[in-house]
Amino acid sequence: MEGGPDSSHGQGGALFIWAAVFFLGCTGRYQPEAFQPALPSQEQALASLPLEETLQAAVRARERGDFGEAIELLSILRSQGQTTPELTYQLAIALEEAQLYSQSVGLYREISRGPPSPRKTDAAFREALCLWQLGEDRAAARSLRHIPQSGEWELSDRYKLDLALGVSWLRTGKSRRGQKRIIVTLSAAEGSSRVGFMRALAVHALMEHTLTKAVSLDLQVREKHQFRDLQQRVVLLQEAEDLLRRLMVLGEIHWMLEGWLALGDAYMAFAEDLSQAPYPKGLTTEQKTHYRSGLSDQALALQRKGLLAYDRGLEVAIRAGRQDLHSAKSLQSRLSESMGPREPNPKPRTPPQ
Repeated sequence: MEGGPDSSHGQGGALFIWAAVFFLGCTGRYQPEAFQPALPSQEQALASLPLEETLQAAVRARERGDFGEAIELLSILRSQGQTTPELTYQLAIALEEAQLYSQSVGLYREISRGPPSPRKTDAAFREALCLWQLGEDRAAARSLRHIPQSGEWELSDRYKLDLALGVSWLRTGKSRRGQKRIIVTLSAAEGSSRVGFMRALAVHALMEHTLTKAVSLDLQVREKHQFRDLQQRVVLLQEAEDLLRRLMVLGEIHWMLEGWLALGDAYMAFAEDLSQAPYPKGLTTEQKTHYRSGLSDQALALQRKGLLAYDRGLEVAIRAGRQDLHSAKSLQSRLSESMGPREPNPKPRTPPQ
C-alpha cells in the first residue's frame, strides 16, 4: 500500500509491468493476508486442548484486552484441526482488535463465503469494517453485498447496516447519497445504546469527508478565487471540529483518536498551503515582504492549532490507557517530529498561470 527499472531489462520488463497492472486492474479484488496458526508446543501436541473450555478462556482474555493470549489459544485450537465458524469468528475478532486487519479479513471471509451459520451476516459486516481500516473501500462495498438487505432485523442491526451502507457510499463516490443515509440514520439511532461504535464510525466518516473537501482547497488558484476558497476552508474546518465534538460525546476511543489525528493533519496542511500561497498581482517588493510576513504569522497560528489537536488526542489516549493503538502512536510521532512550532517555509510555489 505504500526503483527505477534496470536498463538491461528492456521492453520485456516494461511489458511485464504493464501486464501486471492490467491484470490487477481487471480483477480489482483485495487479497487478505493468510493467517498462519501458531504451532503447538510438544506438550500441547500430545494432548489436544478441550474446545469449549479453551474457547471460553480465549474470549475472556480478549474481553480483558489480552489479545495476544486470545490469539495464541485460538490459533492452537485451529492448528489442531478445529475450524468451527464460532472459533474462526472469535479468532478474527481477536486479530481485528489487535489491529491485524488483513489477517482478520481472511478469517471473516471464510465465514461469510462459507456454509450457513449464525455468524455469517456479522462476519460479512465486520469484514467490511476491517477493509475500511485498510483503505480498501471498494472491497468493503463488495463485502456488504453479502449481507441480505431485507428480512427480519432487530432495529439496532438495521441501524448498523444503514450506517455501514452510508459510509460505503460516501467512500466510493456516492457522497450525496451516503451523507443523506448517514444523517437520517444517526438521527433515528440517537437513543439506541447498541450502535455506539457504528455511530462513531459514521460521524468520523462525515468528518473525514469534510476534511478531504477542505484539503482540496489548496489556495493555488487564480487571485479572484483565493479569498473565496480561504473562507470555505475555514468553514469546513469548523464543521469538522463540530463533528469531532460529537465523536467525543460518543466516547469510542478509536474514533476519538482518529478524529484528533485527522484534525491536526488538516490544520498542518492548511498552514503549509497558506504559507506558500502565491502573491497577489501588482505588489511592490516591500509589499510582498509584508504580505509574506502576514501569511507566515497566520500559518504559524494554524500550526499551533494542529499541534494542539495532536496533544489533546494523545491526552485522550493516555487517560484511556490506549497508547498502544496505531492512532495514538501516530499522534505521538507527529508531536515528536515537530519538536514545537516551526516557522513555515516562506518560499512560495509557482503560482498558476
